[in-house]
Amino acid sequence: NGLIAIVSADQVALGLRAMQARGKILVQQPNVRQLLYFKQYGALSGGSLVHPHMQVVSLPLLTPETHNRLDRAWNHYHKLGECAVCKAHVREMGSCIGSSVHSSRLIYASEHFMVIAPFAASQYRVSIVPKTHSPSWLEASQEEVEDLAKTLQLVMLAIFEALDDPEYNIYIFSCDKDEEVGIAEAVHWSMEIHPRFPAELGGLELASGIRVISGLPEEWARTLCNQVKSILEKRGLDTEGGGSGA
Repeated sequence: NGLIAIVSADQVALGLRAMQARGKILVQQPNVRQLLYFKQYGALSGGSLVHPHMQVVSLPLLTPETHNRLDRAWNHYHKLGECAVCKAHVREMGSCIGSSVHSSRLIYASEHFMVIAPFAASQYRVSIVPKTHSPSWLEASQEEVEDLAKTLQLVMLAIFEALDDPEYNIYIFSCDKDEEVGIAEAVHWSMEIHPRFPAELGGLELASGIRVISGLPEEWARTLCNQVKSILEKRGLDTEGGGSGA
């Protein structure tokens, strides 16, 4: 469970499988309504422990952020009859792979996952989204977890090299309790990566609560996509799974 960018994918997979196994036990405990899965790196991330580690926290409630994400997922499903993540990320961006058309926010695609820069996201934020719809990451198979580990290690190495070892937060959005999901077809789990930078919040943001986007996600995606392709070329691997590279 070391620095993800510089350890092997097999080691990353061990950490993910351990976290998933622990989650499957914790979710069965009485009064647990939500599990939080996250990793912090560096002082800007809020981390207080020096040694590398991942964390799982059980809560007797749903956080306001989770309520918000579930409400938006349900509303989209009620209006259009489909999962918003499947439509926006998996189908629309997936249709670009292997064609002459490239999504400007697609960074990389593996067998089971899409790596994207979300629309209007904070600086260099990355989402890793499973191609197979599921509200809970606890349902991911061993094959999918191993593919997630390879994808995560590749993306973190690209971030490490492109941004000179930035501090970051990683967390998994996952709705693991059937009674909290509501509409399973509407909710899609994902892994989110947030590189952290000094002075992320300015006066306007603190005074208004309005988030200011300091650049274009398309440009950040292009930078990371090119870095991913460079890493794959050095490894002698196929680079056709990328998206918005020059």
